[in-house]
Amino acid sequence: MTDGNADQLTIALTGATGLVGRRLHRQLTTVGHRVISLVRHQSNLAQPNTRYWNPDFPTPHLLDDVDVVVHLAGASIMGRFTKKHQRAIRESRITPTRKLAELVAGSKSVQAMVCASAVGYYGNDVYQAVTEATLPGTGFLAEVCKQWEVACDPAHNAGKRVVNIRTGLVLDGSGGILKVLAALTKTGLNGPLGGGKQWFPWVGAADLCGIYQLAITDQSLTGPVNAVGPELVTNAEFTRTLGAALRRPTLIPIPAFAPALLLGRTGAKELALASQKVIPQVLQDRGHQFQHPTAGEAIRAELLH
Repeated sequence: MTDGNADQLTIALTGATGLVGRRLHRQLTTVGHRVISLVRHQSNLAQPNTRYWNPDFPTPHLLDDVDVVVHLAGASIMGRFTKKHQRAIRESRITPTRKLAELVAGSKSVQAMVCASAVGYYGNDVYQAVTEATLPGTGFLAEVCKQWEVACDPAHNAGKRVVNIRTGLVLDGSGGILKVLAALTKTGLNGPLGGGKQWFPWVGAADLCGIYQLAITDQSLTGPVNAVGPELVTNAEFTRTLGAALRRPTLIPIPAFAPALLLGRTGAKELALASQKVIPQVLQDRGHQFQHPTAGEAIRAELLH
């Protein structure tokens, strides 16, 4: 740990300019931690507390004096699932994660690596409840998530604490899926997608940052953690809740073929029409308290504050 304050950590953060990264960076610095942003463009080095990070060839001293590495970076999964897009999703995660894990393994200062993952680990057709103990599913994103987590093995094998945050659909009013769905709902044109029976594994942005903070500071936490809200809702239930919060009708069903027009057949199956009934078992077993335990509370906190 950093000298001076026994509770203060020096945290290296990738993806600090992303939707989750920006919020997590603010939260960590607010509570007194020193956050070093690992940036991929030399022009960003003018910002304070930054270090240049080449994801494929990181320098040996990148993690000097760092206590914990938090790895969020990766190409956005949103978009049409062309071969080029799928390659970018995979390659931006697997090799950079393994290279970081190798640095963590050889570091004298780094004690833990907290790495992003996703509920896509369980597959895209999950109607039975799954927990962190459930085996990986099938499909493109399931395979990527599996390899993504395996890429952390060098750190784990070296005796470092590794936590894989299997994140659900993040509800953040400033961007991402909630902003898109809210805009659609305000037009009165939103409704259940493809029948609406598929499970919608949401997590409030504030709670997601809280889960990351727990993973960073709690030395007893290790392995996969499902970062999803405790309330299980289907797509239809979530849509109605969003409509109620915004006081707009959500009666017009959206046919299953519509997402394929934007995302392609594979993308629609993996993203828009995916069903994942995910339980945050590890967090619940620890008695973790969510700031916003229902989807309605998370939506209102992000859109109506």
